Amino acid sequence: MRSPHLVPELSSFPFPPTRPAGSDPRGRLFTVMRILPLLACLLLSTSFAQDIEFQFHIHQMEPAIGQALEGRLIAGGDAAAEAVAKLPDFVRQGRVEEAVSLSLTTPAGERAIGKSGEGTVMLPSRDAVKGLEIEIDPALQNGFINLNFYASFTTIVKGDPRERVVTSQTRGQSGQPMLLCRWQFDAASLLLTGTATAAGGDTSSKAPNDVLFVESAYYDSASAAKFNRDRLASTLIPCLSGQSCRSEIVGWIEDENIIEDEQPGFRSYLTPALYEDGTLKLRATCGYIIESGGRTRLDNGDRVRRLKIRDVSEMLELKEGELAGRRADLSGLEDVETEDDTHVAAFRFSRAGSE
Repeated sequence: MRSPHLVPELSSFPFPPTRPAGSDPRGRLFTVMRILPLLACLLLSTSFAQDIEFQFHIHQMEPAIGQALEGRLIAGGDAAAEAVAKLPDFVRQGRVEEAVSLSLTTPAGERAIGKSGEGTVMLPSRDAVKGLEIEIDPALQNGFINLNFYASFTTIVKGDPRERVVTSQTRGQSGQPMLLCRWQFDAASLLLTGTATAAGGDTSSKAPNDVLFVESAYYDSASAAKFNRDRLASTLIPCLSGQSCRSEIVGWIEDENIIEDEQPGFRSYLTPALYEDGTLKLRATCGYIIESGGRTRLDNGDRVRRLKIRDVSEMLELKEGELAGRRADLSGLEDVETEDDTHVAAFRFSRAGSE
């Protein structure tokens, strides 16, 4: 992730043209004196960058509750603030569980990393932070907080590590909660929210309208997708037009014959492009992998757990709020051939400020 430029590069700064040799030295002195205050302002703005305070929370809930909260978070402003204010009541009622929280402060324009703890979880190819790890690259622009971010939330589920990941971009108002990701696998739905507060930030109730929220999901049939019934796995993430983003839910298993991209779980890689007529053209690669029971023998003779690997890779055209989907291709571990499947990968988008 690359931080946006907060000040112009020196090479592009509008210096006056150099005077020819032998010209009036008082003119050269005047030019230097005119440049010095500008350079001083440039250096001061770098030295005293605006601090931004972040609060991140992950709540676990039933998908129905999560879906109700999502609409308000997408609407932003007062609706989002009211939705998040209700979460402590839901926690006390046992309808929602706060899984983890994290505070982080960093100057605008500087990348920062935060962790919810020092523990680690061993994955087959690397170690991951146990709990929440966040990497952010924030900037202040026109009163809004622009944010490039990466988040990973790793826990142990039924004895195996489960890692939930999101990498994307968003922007929001100072002091107002932002939806950063919803991960859902089977009946478990987790909501990652963040609130950024900066002096001088825009605290109005109007949310920026150029943030897109794209949902990627798998259903076992086109009928289930049409009526949003029995969603198997899904993510909902913010993104900006023209920028690529990804979200994953990986249930890691220890097996040297299963490469990283074939570990069970859900993966979505998106590149959205919003057009003036409101149409979204979405390049989407979305996979859903589950264990199908038993073991199979590879060409080299090794026995390995059976997997069902479903993939969709398409350029889709979406209208806001309307579902678009494709049937998946189904294959097994190390299969060369694929077959058509009844499962469907479906996508939907909303714009910030709408419910």
